[in-house]
Amino acid sequence: MICSSGIGFDPTYQGKRLMFGFHGIWNGTSVLYDRGTNSHWLHLLGECIEGPLKGGRLKPIPCRHVLWLEWKRDHPDTEVMVPDPATKADYFSKESSHRGGTRLPPHFRVTVQDTDPRLGESDLLFGVVSNSDARAYPFSELGQLASGVINDTVGKIPVVILFDGRSGSAAGHQRLLGGEILEFERTRSGQLRERQSGAIFDRDGRCTAGRFQGQRLPPLYGLQAEWYGWIAAHPKTTIFRSKNTK
Repeated sequence: MICSSGIGFDPTYQGKRLMFGFHGIWNGTSVLYDRGTNSHWLHLLGECIEGPLKGGRLKPIPCRHVLWLEWKRDHPDTEVMVPDPATKADYFSKESSHRGGTRLPPHFRVTVQDTDPRLGESDLLFGVVSNSDARAYPFSELGQLASGVINDTVGKIPVVILFDGRSGSAAGHQRLLGGEILEFERTRSGQLRERQSGAIFDRDGRCTAGRFQGQRLPPLYGLQAEWYGWIAAHPKTTIFRSKNTK
């Protein structure tokens, strides 16, 4: 995890399953290589930037950051990846990992080419891409909202962003279901409720009670990152400000 950005992609490209390894760092973010063609891929975009597969893109898989307590509660039979004992010394420890700190490690800084003063370089955010438009939701702004729910539009696609201050995590979904644009709010008990119908949804976008029960909000390509990594991948990004919320 570099620039606090955990993200998943389907490794299948043009009908072949690719195997990846770590190649290096660009603009403070990971560059991967696939072992079949030695092409180079940006981890934030899933895009091949050099090699025989240049211009190719991997299909993103929706992921979100949560507390282990919450994940285990919802998925009691989950499997957990552990470090390879042979390379365990190369992993960051929980205590030394860099997550939204005030400065970049020296070996990251020398790779950073693009900067943008609109946010602090290591500010944490939830980034969304829709129809080629990118929008950053800084945690500093999301934390000012009592409900932690934002109804917004990115690239002409209606979206809902959910922020959890306890775990310091965010998630996002499209809010277009069955041809209807939905509006969401947080109940006093903390549930996510659709305003017009009163239907209840969970953080994964599933309707658990009400008119849309059994249906799920369409996925949204979004991820957590630090500003320096996000702006390198999306230099034309807009930024959400809490005063713009509905």
